[in-house]
Amino acid sequence: MIRSAVNLMRTNLGFNPEKVLRVGVRLPARMGADAPALYQFFTALTERLPQDPSSRFALMTAFPPFYPANTQRFEAAGTETDGAPAGMLRVGPGYFNLYHVALRQGREFTAADRLGSEPVAVISETLARQLWPNGSAVGRQIRVVEGDMPGSPFGPWRTIVGVMGDIRQGYADTDLRDIYLPILQVPTRFASVHVRTDRPLSFWEEKVRAAAVELQPHVIVGSATRIVSEDRQRAGTRFLTSMLVGFSIFAALLAVLGIYGVTTYAVQQREREIAIRTAVGGSRGDIMRLFLRQGVQVLAIGLGLGLFGAFGAARILENQVYGVQPFDLATLLAACALMTAAGLLANWWPVRRAALRNPMAVLKEG
Repeated sequence: MIRSAVNLMRTNLGFNPEKVLRVGVRLPARMGADAPALYQFFTALTERLPQDPSSRFALMTAFPPFYPANTQRFEAAGTETDGAPAGMLRVGPGYFNLYHVALRQGREFTAADRLGSEPVAVISETLARQLWPNGSAVGRQIRVVEGDMPGSPFGPWRTIVGVMGDIRQGYADTDLRDIYLPILQVPTRFASVHVRTDRPLSFWEEKVRAAAVELQPHVIVGSATRIVSEDRQRAGTRFLTSMLVGFSIFAALLAVLGIYGVTTYAVQQREREIAIRTAVGGSRGDIMRLFLRQGVQVLAIGLGLGLFGAFGAARILENQVYGVQPFDLATLLAACALMTAAGLLANWWPVRRAALRNPMAVLKEG
């Protein structure tokens, strides 16, 4: 679990969610097919949001980070595709800049990419490299199924105006082929306002709700949430890791104390034997090696039972780890090495103390 948490921390999601919040907006179902009305609503909503100098907001997105993207069939003019779908996301002007997504080629969406203007699209770096490995993707044509219902037809051919760095919608997102459409050209009644700000959640939630309700009384505005709080896998892994690490440290201490106690008792029972061996010429090193050899045998049995239990625990935690195999050899060897070192130390200390005692004093006590 520790290695899994470290892997999560090191994973490059392709965007920066820190200090970003979102407020969900849902328009009535009757407006779902009215693209001009949706466009007018979102445009007016953007204009009514306060221009706060300490904040920066992107217009909208239909699929926020850490939510699975809607996968759709697509075609690219002049090149063959493998038939596999790609993620299709609707985002507004400033979205990539807000999340610090790297621009590889061309440009991102602007307010000019609106309903009635030339159809455009932005694609991910992985998709661009797959479709046009030997040339630029900017200026090429692509089309994707833009409807949400099964059997929806392809949308219009769109000119690719930009290539953005790959974005992972989640840690398990391995298919980085994504197509982005400007939400002002393909509006939807489900969207979110995204804001990078230091202000409290309540400030922007109230501002978005007031502006949205003024435009459409039947709109539903959700609660403001921090994007990092929606990273449930990372939060869950952190919690589970902290809990298991605490239990494991406690269990390791109990094991060490148990070994130390048993070894101390065994040594006390054999103090006269140790004294006699020393008195007749036995070296302290030989005596310590004798006891440690016996302790290693017990440790080996314990480690074997521990590995057997670890295999069972690994199956339970299989869906909770990230970037680590359930039966990862390096992890098991590290755990065995740590417990072996702790066990040997717990064996060595009482034996060393007994071996250093004056044998004549011990025999006189007997």
